[in-house]
Amino acid sequence: MGKLKDWANEQSPFIRLADGESVVGVYMAFEHVANRFDPKKKSIRYILEIDGEEKFFESSSASLAYQFDTIGENERIKITRAGEGTKTK
Repeated sequence: MGKLKDWANEQSPFIRLADGESVVGVYMAFEHVANRFDPKKKSIRYILEIDGEEKFFESSSASLAYQFDTIGENERIKITRAGEGTKTK
């Protein structure tokens, strides 16, 4: 098991983590993008390099923005998905 999950992750530009899973990468930059659920609002797209590939995730969380504001570009970071289902951090 896992070959299809690995393939899906390779095809997607998004970082996808299962509950409790972690990933280590290099924080590259951020950009402002339209919120996919409400185009009138803005989200932040966080861009990371993971295993030599550019991946990203988007969030409108102000708390997360404060955390990333303390991280310098090209700094190595670890992201862990905490919680279950849609109630994650």
